[in-house]
Amino acid sequence: MLPILRVAISAVLTLAPVAHIATGLMEQAPAAGGPTRADETVAMVADSGEGLRYWPRWRGPSGQGLVTGTNYPDRWSSTENVAWKVAVPGQGNSSPIVWSDRIILTTAYDDGRRLSVLALRRSDGGKLWETAVPAGRNDWAHGKNGHASSTPATDGTRIYALFGSRGLVALDMEGRIQWRADLGPTDNYHGPAGSPLLYKDKVILYQDQCQRGRADGEVLALLREGLQGAQRAGQVEEIRGEFLAIDTALSHLQPGDLCLVLVDQVEEALGHIASRIAQG
Repeated sequence: MLPILRVAISAVLTLAPVAHIATGLMEQAPAAGGPTRADETVAMVADSGEGLRYWPRWRGPSGQGLVTGTNYPDRWSSTENVAWKVAVPGQGNSSPIVWSDRIILTTAYDDGRRLSVLALRRSDGGKLWETAVPAGRNDWAHGKNGHASSTPATDGTRIYALFGSRGLVALDMEGRIQWRADLGPTDNYHGPAGSPLLYKDKVILYQDQCQRGRADGEVLALLREGLQGAQRAGQVEEIRGEFLAIDTALSHLQPGDLCLVLVDQVEEALGHIASRIAQG
């Protein structure tokens, strides 16, 4: 799937018939002796050693939410398959990670002004420790997100937690801060949520940055410049408002046309498109 570029202003681009583009792509055969698409397998680098026994990062040891083995419970209620239940202080959207008898979470208080990492005992849910992150910048977060959405990661020796503009924090398994890296301000529409990945002696971070250092309208200006004189670009319009951009595009499209609309609210935009199509 192609990446979605998020900009402040929606743009509508009407291109040449899809069939022409598809034909061009189909003509690009793989190099002699090279792998074909059917031969390619894409997977995350899995944890090894002790990490395979636990759930040490976002989506577990496989990085894909997949595990080996059988006989896992797949039904729950207020009582069924519930060993214990405790309230987690504060607010957070991060997933818990597990190492040995520790469940590790991130949480936020006072609209993100206070952030912390906490550990619960896996056997009974008892609180082992909670460590506050040093004070600093306070990120904005979307109403559907929060200020503690990044899932921490651990190698069994240290715990790494990312808090957007507050930076990356490393703690030992007893909750003592070992170091903190200030990565500068984070600016994105939904708030920080990228979870750290560990590989050998590296901590790998990924983070959306709204403008990526560009001024308002600069991305759209670059699009216009790049499409000047392009044979397949028939029309470029700047429209404020995603639904209005979609409605305008649908009213102008002809059979075989390809339209690109840059949006920010992806689910809402797809719902609007589906509704318009259903209306005929």
